[in-house]
Amino acid sequence: MAEPLIRALLAANPGQVVVHGPGWASSLFPGVPRLPPESRPDADVGVLLKPSFGAAFRWRFLPRRVGVAHARRGWLLTTPLPVVPAEHRREEYQRVGRALGLDVAGAPRYEGGGAAPAGLEAGFVVLNPWSPSPTVRWPYFRELALALRAARVPAVFVCGPGEAASIAAITRDFPLLPALPFPALGALLRAARVVVSNDSGIAHFAAANGVEPLVLHGSTDPARTGVGQPLVGPPVWCGPCYRKWCPFGLRCLRQLPVERVLDEVLARLRVLPLAR
Repeated sequence: MAEPLIRALLAANPGQVVVHGPGWASSLFPGVPRLPPESRPDADVGVLLKPSFGAAFRWRFLPRRVGVAHARRGWLLTTPLPVVPAEHRREEYQRVGRALGLDVAGAPRYEGGGAAPAGLEAGFVVLNPWSPSPTVRWPYFRELALALRAARVPAVFVCGPGEAASIAAITRDFPLLPALPFPALGALLRAARVVVSNDSGIAHFAAANGVEPLVLHGSTDPARTGVGQPLVGPPVWCGPCYRKWCPFGLRCLRQLPVERVLDEVLARLRVLPLAR
């Protein structure tokens, strides 16, 4: 969701922007220098997009620090922006851009080209069952894949770097394409008839590729961080909470039944063409 803001920063400050983030950031912004998250940046201005206290604390020595005052970190920022509870993260990043004198417009986009992996069955559906955060993992992706197989719809699983072992019990006898390069992943998502995902990075990457994913929400709020078509379970008193762990058995996602997700997928298949 931060891609339009970073694009505006690069346009306004050519050769002066360093992306501070994980290794995949280099693939999203080729040619832009990257520093790993644990490193200490040497910069005049720090633009804090991650809504964490730790990030602001690590950057407290920079001359200027701009960001939204999430997680009680406002005192660590030289330009703290207020938290707006009902604001979508895209709109929040637009406010950060205005604080920097930038006009941040448009939706995130990815234009990396690439080709999808060969040998996949025609009319496949992509399933993304994993996320680093346990509280956004819908627990019934294998059941959904089995139901799709019974309906003669081929399912293909995807995951991020280092996640294949974590979802082995889910995928088993289904195709798994782990940690594809961004160009190949983008082409795969564009070729899929439907993309079903947790509220995680692959859902947002699908949207940046012009695909409307079916996104399953539990601990997160589609009005704040959603893309595509949201599917939300019955209301629970504790959500949406954005916690990193759940003391209540993940009721928000466990009450989103396979049948409802399957019905949404099959409804899309009835109206979408066989190939994009």
